[in-house]
Amino acid sequence: MRILIATVTAGGGHLAAAAALEEAWASFRPGDQVERVDMRRFFSPLHRKIHSDACFKLVERAPEIWGMVFKNTDNPRAARRLSCWKQALPTLQK
Repeated sequence: MRILIATVTAGGGHLAAAAALEEAWASFRPGDQVERVDMRRFFSPLHRKIHSDACFKLVERAPEIWGMVFKNTDNPRAARRLSCWKQALPTLQK
C-alpha cells in the first residue's frame, strides 16, 4: 500500500508530527511505501512568503490569537467553510 503524509511546513512541530506518523506506520506496516510531502512546494513563491511570514509572526507575537485560530479551525465544519476560501483563491503553480 502507498501512504502519503502531506504537511505544510510551518515550524518544527509539523515536521515532528509527520515523522512520528511515518515511523508509526512503518512499524505497523513495514511493507507499505510511505512518502512525506511538504505541500508548500506546490505554493506560488508569493503564497509561500505570505504563509511563512504570517505564521511565524502570529505565533511569535500573538500566540493567543494563533491558539484561537487553531481551535476554531480544528473541526470538520470549519474546514468545509475554509475550503470555499481556498477555492476562491487558487494557488499559482510553477
